[in-house]
Amino acid sequence: MFAGEVIKTRENSRAQILMNDGSFVRLNHNTTLELKQKGKKKTNRLKLLIGNLWAKVKKRDSGLEIETPSAVAAIKGTELEVEVLKSLLAKLLVWDGLVLWLNDQGQQNVGAGYQSEAEKGQAPSEPKKFDMGQRDQWFKGVVDDPTTKTLKTKIRDKSGKEHDVNVKYKQK
Repeated sequence: MFAGEVIKTRENSRAQILMNDGSFVRLNHNTTLELKQKGKKKTNRLKLLIGNLWAKVKKRDSGLEIETPSAVAAIKGTELEVEVLKSLLAKLLVWDGLVLWLNDQGQQNVGAGYQSEAEKGQAPSEPKKFDMGQRDQWFKGVVDDPTTKTLKTKIRDKSGKEHDVNVKYKQK
């Protein structure tokens, strides 16, 4: 995938993007994400236009940023979730590590177990604790078997019949 490409998920669908460094991003249903590249440093920037994503970033110096209409999450090696609502309110939840959440009006360092929101034209909110149990939604229905390097899930076809889907992957 290249800078400028747009990924859209529809109702009852999800997508997962595996980055070159082993980091990955999962998109929830009804999500639109644009792949960008920032400057000559080859900093990866993902632009979340609407919807919900979860990311696990392997390297602390990955340079990955997630841009929303209201703020940017500068990721320092972490696990996080970002959501953009139709109102353009952006929400950040940090599961592990630290994220710098910023826009032109201000910034917040958001650590593990904390969340912050940003509205267009307003500084990000002070971080508040959240329920870490919410994370399970990202793993329902998908099993990663690292011993066989296979992702396993089930899908339904148009007739409603359920099928097993196994996707083999390689680790670099």
